[in-house]
Amino acid sequence: MRRRLIITALLPFLLGSDTGFNGSMLKLDMGPTSSSDMVVGTKATPSCGDPPGSPHVFLLADDLAQGESTAVTGWTGTGSGAISLSQDTGSIQPLYRTAGVNGLPSVQFDGVDDYLGTSGGFNLPPGAGDGMSMWVVLLRAGASSGDGDFISTADSYGAGGGTWCHWYADSSSERPESDCASSGGDVAPGSGGAIPLGSASLYYFESKASTGAEVELDGASVGTNTGANAIGSPTDNVFLGSWAFGAFQGHISAVLVYDYQEVSKADVETWATCRYGISI
Repeated sequence: MRRRLIITALLPFLLGSDTGFNGSMLKLDMGPTSSSDMVVGTKATPSCGDPPGSPHVFLLADDLAQGESTAVTGWTGTGSGAISLSQDTGSIQPLYRTAGVNGLPSVQFDGVDDYLGTSGGFNLPPGAGDGMSMWVVLLRAGASSGDGDFISTADSYGAGGGTWCHWYADSSSERPESDCASSGGDVAPGSGGAIPLGSASLYYFESKASTGAEVELDGASVGTNTGANAIGSPTDNVFLGSWAFGAFQGHISAVLVYDYQEVSKADVETWATCRYGISI
């Protein structure tokens, strides 16, 4: 919707009597006046800006720009460590949803065997960080099959080779966890609650080789592991939606991976809250 300023004032007094102005209305098009007026194509988009800093890996479902319920055969991210996930087998391709999470696009996994995979990992740059900080915007739509692996890294699909890790909803409680070949990357949910059903959530995982690991859900700590052998930077292949221990039933709208504590958690949470209506 556009707003127009309609002036019916006595402009002749301002413009002078010999201007020829006859008192008819003058319409000035002021353009969009609120974020709800901003339209990209045919879909209103919240004016929340870009995520903070420069994610090393940034997957955003909006970038797929497919038709509703069409099969997702590939998902390419942006960032200095951009990854390209793909799935050639039609029966296990997830679906694109134009309004899957808070009215915004998502990729929906069936909780049985849908997944996207890539050859090559996050490949975070070496340096003082020696670890990773990762956020996943997701919506749980139903019970997981086994451990609901929404994201994993490993040598290959269904095999626990290399320095594998998986991030998932626990098979019995649906609480968020992490589990890695290096036990220092394991974070049990402790007394944390389940990933909500039917509403957007923000999963956070951080790990540093010399410090330990932590999992948060919607800004609240779920558990920590102070083991000195927590994972550093995963370099194995990346899988989204399911892996060796189970499959996630629900939607993923965004994945952001940074070097360890490269950006403020509060800044990412502010972006996610604005864009996806997540309650922190």
